Amino acid sequence: MAKFSKIYSRKIAKHIAAMVLVFVLAVLVGCSPSTTSSDAPIGSNSENTGTDGNTSTVEIDPLEGDVSVDMEVETVVQREDEGEIVPETGTSQLSTKLTGVAEDEAIALRDKILNTGNTEEYYKITGTKYYISPGGEDTNSGTSPEEPFRTVDALSGITFEEGDAVLFERDSVFRITSAISTKKGVIYGSYGEGDKPKIYASGMNFAEAEWKPTQRKNIWRTMYIYDEAGCVVFNHGEEIGYRRTSVRNLTENLQFFQSQEDGFLYLYCDKGNPAAIYDSIEVTADIRIFFIPSRSGDVVIDNLCLMYSSSFAVAGNYNCHNVTVTNCEIGYIGGYARGGAVRLGNAIQMWTGIQGFKVENNWIYQTFDTAITWQGNGGEGFKYKDISIKGNLLEYNHTDLEFWDSGATLDGFTVSDNIFRFTQMGWGARLNDGGIRGFDGAFYGSTNNMNIVGKITVKNNLIDSPGGRIFRWATKQGDWDKYFDVSGTRIYITEKYRYTNQVIRGTYGSGEISEDSFANNADELKSAFQRIDPTIEAKWQ
Repeated sequence: MAKFSKIYSRKIAKHIAAMVLVFVLAVLVGCSPSTTSSDAPIGSNSENTGTDGNTSTVEIDPLEGDVSVDMEVETVVQREDEGEIVPETGTSQLSTKLTGVAEDEAIALRDKILNTGNTEEYYKITGTKYYISPGGEDTNSGTSPEEPFRTVDALSGITFEEGDAVLFERDSVFRITSAISTKKGVIYGSYGEGDKPKIYASGMNFAEAEWKPTQRKNIWRTMYIYDEAGCVVFNHGEEIGYRRTSVRNLTENLQFFQSQEDGFLYLYCDKGNPAAIYDSIEVTADIRIFFIPSRSGDVVIDNLCLMYSSSFAVAGNYNCHNVTVTNCEIGYIGGYARGGAVRLGNAIQMWTGIQGFKVENNWIYQTFDTAITWQGNGGEGFKYKDISIKGNLLEYNHTDLEFWDSGATLDGFTVSDNIFRFTQMGWGARLNDGGIRGFDGAFYGSTNNMNIVGKITVKNNLIDSPGGRIFRWATKQGDWDKYFDVSGTRIYITEKYRYTNQVIRGTYGSGEISEDSFANNADELKSAFQRIDPTIEAKWQ
């Protein structure tokens, strides 16, 4: 768990111990060595009867004459997440509240995702179940809800078997300072009641940190021991910080700079001490929340809330297989640069080969780069197979879906029944330190240089009120008619949200190579998408 949380826990424990000691001393001072009978021999025990009729045993030391009273002091174990400020539902749009065309459909899907049951209702667990609760202890067995582990750190001492599960307690917050490296055949999910368990890559709530003024007006600083602060999120999304490249470039409210040289995070705050202004300050760190090692897999990640990583919520390395992410909430991911001008960070990414990849029924929002992606430079010998992106609600991401490789094989790719909303309208689509980010779009991909051997299905999706480009998909001549099905797709445009009139870029239909397509009204929008599929529904408001 986070270093800062442990420090605070130790301090509180010391305070509790001191209070108990003072109480014991007070009782001892108030006791009298007298007994109920003057004939009682020195060193004997007697019963004192109080005014309430209750009796207590008093022991008199025969040598010293000191009196001691047996006392039972109840030890209260503080939860690891005690005092956490938990956000309410709807944090995706606290900073930018927009209204789309299909509000009712989006709300219904969001409620469905947020109100799913626990993992055991969807996946069969055949091995040992390990439970983690902020109210547990790492010295517990961890194998029952009554004896749970306290922190994720306890998992490092376990030898997992296929069929095992790690279950996080609902209505809880877990802060991590290193990635959870998945084990082959293990399910990671939820148990208990309440909201989905929250796993944060932000080391602490920095509203509890010590902020000090600097010599520069309105600039405050605090210690920051973690890698790569990609974003600062205030009150879980009410306001978002703007990253800058030096302290001298902090000239406007909520701009921040992380110094690798002195270990401080600098923040421009003209309202005063940030700790006094905000209840919650989360700083995203370069910590992959879940990491799937190369050539590993058979992993399920279900019913969790993953937030505040400047890199990835779920990241798979080379040639992973059978990775499933379902029923999760994922927000405020990305923004790291690692020394470069281009800032990156995806919510769910499979890198260079994936066979068996299911991302279904998730709510993913406010991703700096892409919500869901498979990509790489594998070339021949690498395969992307049996990929299903289905039933997800994707909101305020710079790009919703990205995919590409060169020379690799693509065998089975389905994108269906998803709602893509307010693409390029979140925090990732702003002015970047190195320039303006490109208009990547709801769909951004290339299968032009891939060996396609299976069906590609993109159907029954809803693209609602994107801010930038909508569709960018490069294909080989003839591939579209041979492999693609995009029936049932709906495109809804809200004109006041648009900051470009570009809608399509790529190669589509019967080998036709398209130029960029633009639309300034409903007729032009419909005409542009007719070349992809005559059944596509396009609306303009």
